[in-house]
Amino acid sequence: MKEFIIKCPHCGAEYLIEELVMPEDVIGKRYAIKDSKGKIEYIDGELPEMITEYICDYCDKKFKVQLFLDAKTFIEEDVWESDYTVDVFKDRIELGE
Repeated sequence: MKEFIIKCPHCGAEYLIEELVMPEDVIGKRYAIKDSKGKIEYIDGELPEMITEYICDYCDKKFKVQLFLDAKTFIEEDVWESDYTVDVFKDRIELGE
């Protein structure tokens, strides 16, 4: 996994995203009303803040950080959902519980 490091554009000081951005600002505080099939019909609440300002701890200059979020979905097969068989042999030793 690639490290997510933010650099001051003035002096190059490095920060982790957790140092500059509060999680609730990125996620926002919204809720959705959905229909019976899960489609969003209405959204209310505070939008995520995708731009934040910060004053560098090393050069004391202000800079802005703009975040871009991306999400991908994929199907993950559950091996326990599919049928399976186990062969039973009478000439094998049986283990007790």
